[in-house]
Amino acid sequence: MISTMDPFCQFQIEGQTKRTQTHKKGGKTPFWQGQNQEFEISQAMKIGSTQMKVSVIDEKEPNRPDKLKIVGETSTPILGIC
Repeated sequence: MISTMDPFCQFQIEGQTKRTQTHKKGGKTPFWQGQNQEFEISQAMKIGSTQMKVSVIDEKEPNRPDKLKIVGETSTPILGIC
């Protein structure tokens, strides 16, 4: 069965994880207008973190973690976004 993706973005710095709401039927062009995610980057840098991992995940069945599919992910230096 082919269906439209229900993606969300997840951001990780050390032990902190933040995520957007799931964009139901967002497909290949989702957006999260007005959904800002905030991190205390200075705290992360104090414990030696230098990277933020960003993942786009397709959430087909929200109550089934085994059904999550990573669509793509990357890491970026947090020094570049401070």
